[in-house]
Amino acid sequence: AVLAGGNVDMYLLGQIVDKGLAAMGRLLKLSILLPNRPGALKVIVDEITLANANIVEVVHDRLSSGINAGSAGVTLSLETQGKEQAELLIDALKKKNIQFTLLT
Repeated sequence: AVLAGGNVDMYLLGQIVDKGLAAMGRLLKLSILLPNRPGALKVIVDEITLANANIVEVVHDRLSSGINAGSAGVTLSLETQGKEQAELLIDALKKKNIQFTLLT
């Protein structure tokens, strides 16, 4: 197949790049259930900041059926410089007893 500007599916190309970044540990996606109160998200953001990771996207959800009243589901997409930095961030979250699910 010939790859040229006219026949490239940019959406597919973006997905391929994202999967490659995730495989390299440069793109992380985390799902966290937080208490829905002021400052709860800040605790997470502070750890991300200390790890020098970049927040790409935050999805804050209080309304989905699987989320109890008084809680908020947060999905974070993060960029790191590689697997070592990603592992340091994951370790820091665990040390703070922050429960999360790694989606990538």
